[in-house]
Amino acid sequence: PEDSLPQFLENTKMYRDRIDVCKGKSADVAAGWQRHIDLLFIDGDHSYEGCKTDVISSFPMVRRGGWIAFHDSGVDAVARVILEVFPANVRYSELRAWSIFAARKRDSYFEAVIPPGR
Repeated sequence: PEDSLPQFLENTKMYRDRIDVCKGKSADVAAGWQRHIDLLFIDGDHSYEGCKTDVISSFPMVRRGGWIAFHDSGVDAVARVILEVFPANVRYSELRAWSIFAARKRDSYFEAVIPPGR
């Protein structure tokens, strides 16, 4: 219910030349995305289906060794998606800070399992 984009923009303003901020449905943003992603920060729908759609839509574009971060990772549905779609065997360098969980993508698992655009 609360829009956190203004706070995010304020917190990241010194990195604006390195960040592409996209607000919208992940599947819509991903459909037009043309570059590899170094750091994907997911803060969207907290339902299981919504979060899973966010992940499946975006992960194929994250480069090998790129970071994937989830806001509100303690929410049951988000935690379930992390376990099922980004399991421990395909990630490394895990970090937790407050409600954020982040890890690096180990290999091309998502390109093989979840084709781009799906």
